Amino acid sequence: MGHKFQLFYAMVDDQDPLNLTNDVVSVLTTTDYPAGIGVAIRNLPPGIKITAFSDQIQLKYYFPSRSCGGGSPRIQLAIDTDGDGHFDGNAFGYVGHGGFGAGCLTGVWDFVDMTDNIPARWDLTQLGLGYQSWPAAVALITTTFPQHQVLSGSLVDDSCSFSPPSCGKAYYDLLTIENRTLENRQDRSLRTPRRRPERSGRLLHKLPTCATSAASSASKSNAPPSRPGRSPRASTTRRRSSPSRGSRLAAMACWAKGPTAPGWWTSTTAHQERRRRPRRVHRLHFALRPDAAALR
Repeated sequence: MGHKFQLFYAMVDDQDPLNLTNDVVSVLTTTDYPAGIGVAIRNLPPGIKITAFSDQIQLKYYFPSRSCGGGSPRIQLAIDTDGDGHFDGNAFGYVGHGGFGAGCLTGVWDFVDMTDNIPARWDLTQLGLGYQSWPAAVALITTTFPQHQVLSGSLVDDSCSFSPPSCGKAYYDLLTIENRTLENRQDRSLRTPRRRPERSGRLLHKLPTCATSAASSASKSNAPPSRPGRSPRASTTRRRSSPSRGSRLAAMACWAKGPTAPGWWTSTTAHQERRRRPRRVHRLHFALRPDAAALR
């Protein structure tokens, strides 16, 4: 099934307000940018062509009181035009039943096939190819950029800051991008940021190695004897304090693994964090339309 979806900014898991047994995602768009926008993105394997998306870009939306506006919501396909693996421009597909996002419905669930024949549904201006229907967009991208590939596909809702009709609550369901559909919680990856040890809220320090502990113990064992007239207990108490927890743990490691055993982290959580392999971070390819500033 390929890569799963990821939710960013204000896009969250939610329940269908008309059917609480149905898992959906939702966003409450506000004028705060980028905190008040919502993104659901799916990164794609290398080499995916635009033709693979025919009849494979769809979604349902439900607007309790808002509508479409300012180019939101939309589907964005991040295009690499020359096959070098680097992002070169977006293909914007505007949700609705008319060109440039016209004809959105309010108060009902609405299904939209983004690969239909509606003129000017797809905005290819970042690629220099104008406004096209889906069949025309596929033909133009294939002909103009034969080495192209699609890096990612995403649902973006981000125009509230300059388009009041697009502000408010929106629910999305059955978002399909290529061969995967965002239907329930299992269709998205759970992003768990890797915590750095110094920010984990625990005091981390490395215990001395067994060799260091052995040398320390030897130096202490060679200490001069106590002076006459003083009890050994009092002399020991004056010359050194009781062994610290770290020293005791280091000694236990020496007994268990021998004199060459290395040190380790005192925190089990930190030990696991150190051993955890770093997660790969994918670049997000979404942006406001080029003429968005003119609409503010």
